Amino acid sequence: MVNIIQQITTNQNPQKPDVHSKEISPEELLQKQTLLAQAGKATESPPEKVGEPFTPNLEQQFNKDTAILYIESEQDIESEEQIYRVRGYAADNDKEEKLFTEFSLKCNFSLSENIKSYNDEDYISAVQDFLGLIKGFLNVNERGRKRIGNWLIKIQEKLKVSTLVINDRTDSEIPWEMMKLRNKYLGTSLVTIRWQDVEVLDYFDENTNSNLIPLSFESYNCSGDVVAYINTNELKEAEKDKEVLINNFNIEPFDNINNFLGHLEKVNSQISLMFISSHGFFSKETSQIRLGEMNNKKQNKSLLSLNDYGFRFFQNGHSIVFMNACHSGRLMKDKKEKIMRSDHRTGFATFFIQRGARGMIGTLDRVLEKYAVKVTKIFFDEYQRNRQLTVPAILKNIREEVVKNMEDDRTEENELICFSTFMYVYYGHPMTVLDLPSGKK
Repeated sequence: MVNIIQQITTNQNPQKPDVHSKEISPEELLQKQTLLAQAGKATESPPEKVGEPFTPNLEQQFNKDTAILYIESEQDIESEEQIYRVRGYAADNDKEEKLFTEFSLKCNFSLSENIKSYNDEDYISAVQDFLGLIKGFLNVNERGRKRIGNWLIKIQEKLKVSTLVINDRTDSEIPWEMMKLRNKYLGTSLVTIRWQDVEVLDYFDENTNSNLIPLSFESYNCSGDVVAYINTNELKEAEKDKEVLINNFNIEPFDNINNFLGHLEKVNSQISLMFISSHGFFSKETSQIRLGEMNNKKQNKSLLSLNDYGFRFFQNGHSIVFMNACHSGRLMKDKKEKIMRSDHRTGFATFFIQRGARGMIGTLDRVLEKYAVKVTKIFFDEYQRNRQLTVPAILKNIREEVVKNMEDDRTEENELICFSTFMYVYYGHPMTVLDLPSGKK
């Protein structure tokens, strides 16, 4: 199966991503001459050519209930503003809805730039302000943002699209799942999947003439054991994550990251779920993207250091990773170490998918410990109720649950658990189902 995202991004050849950092550096993009020459106001129909022709045959590549939203950006030389170009495509038999538009972002919609408070009182205030900020993102006709919202409504109403693949190749860190359409969140009205270009040297696709991993829409069950590392040495609330795993799957998580990684090097069984609950750290440098303990360097691993581990069990393609750690779902451009391609983004999600994981759940920013463990519980509660659901569909369902609770009783507690739940996103192959062992006590 040919992958539309792979085709587009291979042809576009945009620029490389930047390290997960709390301070987002300006996007540096390729194709300046080509794209700037074709830049203009938002148009009602796609131009004949922007970079390369956008003419995918969606029926042969996607499920008919699926659409793609593809976002790229570059800095306008004259205004020095970031210009965002958005393409969308959805098709169903003889119907189709294409989107091409552009907009500039004069306001910062990044979570990390808006939610900087660490004490509870300031945090809830920052959350409330941020939710108000993004409420109008798709409803304001700022060089095309409203057109994106209209397109998303059309594909749901006319084409009955239920799944959206988001391929955001920018540094803006827009929380798309939190966007509102007709007073309903995008992450509750559609099953959302995030995808990035991931290159594997020993793989080659003749259809696209590249070694990018193709996005698969085939149904797939991830069956096998559950393995877990939980930093209970520093995170008191993480004991609740441990309790959830013990009660649901009757396993004993590791509390030592070195022992955990050592076990993974020797494991011979099939792993369905690798669960990590720990601190997560974000920086402008790849070497400072880390997980583990905060106060013990020996219990702390960088993203770079993980390259020294084989993770051979991923090669069977049976595994999902759930990283309940701050910043674990953020991506960046590798400007310093330069071990990644300059047009690709890197982070824990792309790292594990590159090694064969079917997908990864990670967070878009910092999550308060108290609410992180609540997300774990509601995720596995929903899984036990609907074991046949795909991983991204489970995330959609739990978003719906917390939104309903918040709307029924708008307390600060319900607002924070709702906001925190939306920070968990899924990168990977859409039709992936967890088939976890039944070890409930």
